[in-house]
Amino acid sequence: IFINILFKRKFNLKYHRYLHEEKDVDLNLRDKWDSSPLYYACLCGHTELVEYLLQNGAKCVENSFDGERCLYGALTNEIRNLIINWKQVHSSGLRRERHYDMMRSLLDTGRFYDVTINVQGTQFKAHRYILAARSEYFANAFGTKWKNSEVVNITHHLVTADAFSCLLQFLYTGRMDVSCDMVEQVKRLAKNCQLDQLLHEINKVELRIDELIKLKPQMKKRVKAFSVEGEACMSVFRDDLRKLVDHVIPPSLHDWVEDGVLPFTKMWRATLLFPDVCFNIDDHLFLGHKAIFCACSDYFTALLEDHFLENTFHTELHTLPVITLNHISPETFKNIVISMYADELEFSSVETAYETMCVSHMLLFNSLTRRCGQVLGQSLDENNLFSFFKVARNFDLPKLEDTCTMYMAKILDKLVETDEFAELVEEDAASVRDRQEVDSVPLVDDIRYHLTNSVQNYSQMEEANFKLAALNALLSRLGIGC
Repeated sequence: IFINILFKRKFNLKYHRYLHEEKDVDLNLRDKWDSSPLYYACLCGHTELVEYLLQNGAKCVENSFDGERCLYGALTNEIRNLIINWKQVHSSGLRRERHYDMMRSLLDTGRFYDVTINVQGTQFKAHRYILAARSEYFANAFGTKWKNSEVVNITHHLVTADAFSCLLQFLYTGRMDVSCDMVEQVKRLAKNCQLDQLLHEINKVELRIDELIKLKPQMKKRVKAFSVEGEACMSVFRDDLRKLVDHVIPPSLHDWVEDGVLPFTKMWRATLLFPDVCFNIDDHLFLGHKAIFCACSDYFTALLEDHFLENTFHTELHTLPVITLNHISPETFKNIVISMYADELEFSSVETAYETMCVSHMLLFNSLTRRCGQVLGQSLDENNLFSFFKVARNFDLPKLEDTCTMYMAKILDKLVETDEFAELVEEDAASVRDRQEVDSVPLVDDIRYHLTNSVQNYSQMEEANFKLAALNALLSRLGIGC
C-alpha cells in the first residue's frame, strides 16, 4: 500500500508522515520486485520524501545492494547527492519493531545465555532454545553430541567466526547482513544447518545483484555487501518461534490434548525447550526462559533478579525455580506469552483484549499494552466510544485516544446533543491546571483538528463548518471559552 501511494496519489509528504508515524507502516517494507519506498521515491524524483525516509531509518548503506540501487535509480542530481552525502545516523533511524529489538539484544548481550559456542577462538554466547527452534541441525546436536554441554567447540577450518556471526544474526532476527566476499562461507553453513530458506533468499539476492551489474558493470566494484530479509524469511522466523510458544504453554491450555493423555505430551516439554524458570498461574505451569521475559518487561527483570524463590519444579532434565503470579488468569498469561515469543496477538473478544491490556500494563509490558489499545480501536463504535477514550487516557495510549477523537469528529453532530459528551468536555476543561477562560481544551482541539484536516472539497468544508458551529454552540452553553 505504501509503495503504491507514490503512483496512485498526488505526492503528499504529510500523508506519508501519517502512514509511518500514525499507522506504523514500515519504511523498509518491500514489494514483490524487492523494491522499497526509498527506491521508488528516488526513482520518481520526490526529494522531500527521500530526505524524510532517510531521516527516519530507510536503509541506504554505502556499497550495499540497496544503497547502490537507490543511487543508480535516482531521477535527479539533487537526490543523488543527497544519498551520497547521507552520513549521519539518526536514533529514529535505528528504530525497529519491538520484537526485532528484543531478539537483537539477546544476540548482542547474551543475557541469560546457556551455551558458549567457540568458533576458531571467538566465543559466542547463545541460547540453546532459540537455536534449536530455528534449526533442525542444532536441535539434533543439542539432544545428542552436544547434550548438556555448556561449551561447544567448532574447529573445522571451513567454519569462520565471521560467517558464524552472520548465521547467528539470521537465526536470532530472521535477517542478515553479509559482505559479498563471505557469501560462500555463509551458504555452506546454511546448508549444513539445514536452513533451506536462507539459501533460497541468498540466491535470490545474488540474482538481483547480477541483473544490476549487467545494466551497470561498474556496480560490481561498488556493491560490497547486501541484506537478506523479507516477508518470506520473517514468516519462517515467526513459525519457528511459535514452536517455543507451544512448549512454554502448558498442554492443559492447548486445544488439541490434555497433559499426559498421550505419552508424547510430557516428552514434548522435556525436549528442545531448555527452560530456566517456571511460572505457576492458577496451578498451570508455564515453563519459560528468563531472557525472553526480562527483555519484554522490567517487572520480570526485577522479579527474576531479586525474587526470593521458595519452590522448584522438577522435570526429567531440569530443576527450575517456580514463581507464582496471582490475580492473573491462565488464558490471559497465555496471550502474554504468545506476544512475547511469537509477536502475535490472539484475542477471542474485545473483553479478552481489554483484560490482557490491563495485565500487560501491570507487568510493565508496554508494547503489548499499546498493541491491545490498537485492537480496541478497531472495535470502536458509538456504544464504547467514551469508555475507550477514558481507557486511552488512563493507560497513556495516544494512538487509541487519537482514534477516538477522530471518531468523535465523524459523528459530532450526534454527540453534541448528548449529556455524556458534554460531561466529557467539562471534565477535560477542568483537568487543565490553572486554566484561564480562553485557554484551549485538549479534547476540543483534537476534534477541531480532525474536522479541518480531512477537508478536501467544498461540500466537506460545509459539513466541517456545520459541525464546528455545533461544537462552538455546545461550548457556549457550557460556559467554556476556547
